[in-house]
Amino acid sequence: MRIVLTGAPHSGKTSLAECLHKHNIHIIPEAALGVIQRLNQTMGHSTQIQWRERYNQLFHSWVFSQQIHNERDIDDDRINILDRCCFDAVAYMTLYGQPIPNTWLRYLAHYTVDHVFLLEPLQHYNSRHDTGRGEKQQTAIKIHNVLESTYQRMGYQVDYVKAMSISDRAHYVLDRIDQLLGFQDNNSSVTREN
Repeated sequence: MRIVLTGAPHSGKTSLAECLHKHNIHIIPEAALGVIQRLNQTMGHSTQIQWRERYNQLFHSWVFSQQIHNERDIDDDRINILDRCCFDAVAYMTLYGQPIPNTWLRYLAHYTVDHVFLLEPLQHYNSRHDTGRGEKQQTAIKIHNVLESTYQRMGYQVDYVKAMSISDRAHYVLDRIDQLLGFQDNNSSVTREN
């Protein structure tokens, strides 16, 4: 089972994924963060931000390729949480007015996920420039909206996760996973901690 956590920067995706990992759920990390970390190491923080702005399409192609690589060995017989997926790269290309490459469209014609959680942005915005990201709050709101419309355009109904504590978000997601798998309240598919 492939379950996506998506949302704008600073919506708590990675923190929620880390919390869900404690419940014995396999996590597929966000591809963009790995690419940004490598760019930070080779170019330095400020240079890589400028490079990404100048070569936005190439950056997102690298992210798309990395996402495919990250997902290559998924065991669909277990629960997998994807911290973003290939559709997110499509949303970012759409946001920046870039055409979607034909190679992506061919790949996406056979690409599916089982469920999509869209996380509401957190109230106290932190752009986290130290990680190499640089989106401002207004851009994050646009990204949220483009992600929602991209998933809907791809045929998915998003499951909204409100801004609340990580623990409350985790319980909501775990309860929804149980519902998707057809489990009742006292027969959970995952290890629960309070």
